[in-house]
Amino acid sequence: MKVIEIQTIPIRIPLKLTFAQSNNQASVSNSVILTVLTDKGVVGYGESCPREYVTGESVKTVSLDVQGLNREEGELVFHSLENIKNWVLEEAPSKIGLATLCAIEMALLDSWIKEEKMP
Repeated sequence: MKVIEIQTIPIRIPLKLTFAQSNNQASVSNSVILTVLTDKGVVGYGESCPREYVTGESVKTVSLDVQGLNREEGELVFHSLENIKNWVLEEAPSKIGLATLCAIEMALLDSWIKEEKMP
């Protein structure tokens, strides 16, 4: 599977109730949908909920991580699920934050199962 483009789509999801804890209060969830486009035209989707008060990440940092991946990586090529696993565990963490890693892992797996026609 050859990844030719990664994109982010920021979304704001209103909460029915205000969520409060000792270090934060929220009435909206700022999340990111991440899409992975392969050379076969398959689109995989992932999602993450970056939280500045938890990991220091935000929707903006996820978008910046993805811009960096698109620029530095050029094309990501995976020949097996094991390749995806190794990239997610070994290579990617030095380049991107945890929120980005969460979303891209889901998007890569979604793309893979679609291309391979797996359940």
